[in-house]
Amino acid sequence: MGRNKIPDEVKKRRGTLQPCRASKSSLPATGDFELKPPAWLTKPEKKAFKVAAGILSAWGILTPADEGILTMYVSALARWQDAEDHLRTEGVIVDVPHVTKSGMVINIKGENIWYKISLDQVAVLAKLQQQLGFSPNARAKILSMISKGEEEKDDFSEFEQ
Repeated sequence: MGRNKIPDEVKKRRGTLQPCRASKSSLPATGDFELKPPAWLTKPEKKAFKVAAGILSAWGILTPADEGILTMYVSALARWQDAEDHLRTEGVIVDVPHVTKSGMVINIKGENIWYKISLDQVAVLAKLQQQLGFSPNARAKILSMISKGEEEKDDFSEFEQ
């Protein structure tokens, strides 16, 4: 498995990018483009897409290839919010119809299906947030890498005339 690779753009900002070790398949990071949400997303999903794209763009790590993962992120977020709305109104434990051997239908207490959906979406969101840098740990790594690159100065700059 190994460690996750550090993107070339982050290495460049840190001042540690070596051309011989640069990824051959790197896409250019944030340039003069605006990542637009797919037309099939709902209004709240499009709004979340624009917010997430704005954050990544401000960090300088957004590429056109990020459209897919951002779309998955906002879709999972919408499904999780929908499941949580259902759980607020219906509760976690609900009456579930059950057919006995004799054919009689009885209600038994069971777990709401929306609870499982919510848990699944939380797991998906956690993975996507880690990849996008939206978790506190991932964000700290990205921001520290970027700030290291900005803080580095030339030790000999005071001698230049």
